Amino acid sequence: MTNVKVNLWGVFREKAGGIKTPEIECVEGMTLRALIHEIGKKYGGGLEWMIVDKKNGTLKPYVILLVDGRAGLPLSTKIGKDDVIQIFPPVSGG
Repeated sequence: MTNVKVNLWGVFREKAGGIKTPEIECVEGMTLRALIHEIGKKYGGGLEWMIVDKKNGTLKPYVILLVDGRAGLPLSTKIGKDDVIQIFPPVSGG
């Protein structure tokens, strides 16, 4: 087991109870999809389905997910030891 740092931003952080950097316990080599599922189980409130499309299991188009600063990785990407995951909600403003 290893701990992965997951930074949730905006409404995602609010849904997780305002926790800035939750540590999610996971098995090394877990996929991003499995990690998002674990986040949903741990924090509830429909958080998983705010990030991933319930119908097809893909990242919602407005969500930005970074692994160590890299974007556009498939949800089948395996997480490595000491990875930092950033999950951003849609950005709006004017």
